[in-house]
Amino acid sequence: MRGERYLEYIKSGIVKAAENTLGMNQLCPEKERFDEGCKEAIKNRNLVYILWVKQPNRIKKQKLGNLNNLTNYKQKGILYMRDKITHTGEEFKSHNTYTAYK
Repeated sequence: MRGERYLEYIKSGIVKAAENTLGMNQLCPEKERFDEGCKEAIKNRNLVYILWVKQPNRIKKQKLGNLNNLTNYKQKGILYMRDKITHTGEEFKSHNTYTAYK
């Protein structure tokens, strides 16, 4: 018990010292890339996967493959970044640099 408290005290001291240094960056909150439709599709995909694992067959595997295509994280991320880049480019072309970084 005492040893754990002592370690927590040392840990808090190290964290406070690190926060006071000049190079300390605070973590930025993550922005949501996916809407509620994506979360619902992921939930459905996981349910279909569980059914397929219990009794695998060709029809269930095809259904799982179709849902995997709908919930492709990499593709969604690429589309999100393309939209963001085109939006930023349009803002710079219209000389509206303040809103380009938002």
